[in-house]
Amino acid sequence: MNNTTKTRRLAGIVALSLSVVTFVRIAHADSIDGAPTKTVAYGDLNLDSPSGAKALYRRIQTAARAVCSPLEGKDLAFLAAWQSCYDHAIDEAVDKVNNNRVTLVRAQTTGHAPGG
Repeated sequence: MNNTTKTRRLAGIVALSLSVVTFVRIAHADSIDGAPTKTVAYGDLNLDSPSGAKALYRRIQTAARAVCSPLEGKDLAFLAAWQSCYDHAIDEAVDKVNNNRVTLVRAQTTGHAPGG
């Protein structure tokens, strides 16, 4: 299997699963069972404050990096797959948290309007 085929396969099997109670769980794999996951606790944060929202967003970024790390590589296709995984993980986590301040932090960080 050549690098292009491997890259397409990896990009094709990227899936993310998130659930929220007082944490966000990020997963990356072709199925949830046995997939690498990262739980992001935020029960200790006040999401009504800008500093609390920023702290959660940083935790989500760290978790997304960890979950998407199997896609890291020097090949441009791997970089694209990693970036797609990372962006999707963060977007899904922020959507699941469903907090205006956290959504605003994401928008400010990416330069994109919420929902866009």
